[in-house]
Amino acid sequence: MQKIDFVINLENIAIKLKSNDILKQFNAGFIQPGQNFDYGAINPLLFLSKSNYDQIKDDERYSEILTSLNAQNIYTENNLSHLTTILRPNQANSILTKPNAVALFNFHNTVVQSSNLSKNILQSKSIIDSSINEVNNGVVIFQVLIEGEGLETEQYINPTCKYQFITP
Repeated sequence: MQKIDFVINLENIAIKLKSNDILKQFNAGFIQPGQNFDYGAINPLLFLSKSNYDQIKDDERYSEILTSLNAQNIYTENNLSHLTTILRPNQANSILTKPNAVALFNFHNTVVQSSNLSKNILQSKSIIDSSINEVNNGVVIFQVLIEGEGLETEQYINPTCKYQFITP
């Protein structure tokens, strides 16, 4: 998987699984751990997340990442059923003593943090800015998707043309 594909796929997983929304709910309750908070607001997000997980889990763009993160354990029917009994109005300490709830939080936190990290590390600002500027100036940028086959990048360059290659 190319770097740019990895970054895009992780970002898509975070969006489709509603990871940011689920984390916002958890974190809102964790701000004041001694106060009751309605963690039940996570349940509708969780089932929307499950529906989207079912749609993407077999897609080759996402399956390897989801398997690496043990997503299948989070989205089992048994686990989801148990989570709905845990995610109710409660104090944070009650939520944090339940391994299923902690695993749910950790999973979505890992997805979001991995997405952010990959964007920051694998896509340097200069490459992104330069790519956007070049596209806006009419320069075509393409990516060779067949790894290990075809010509080396330098062999695509025709000295009479002005090509710029950005390799991942």
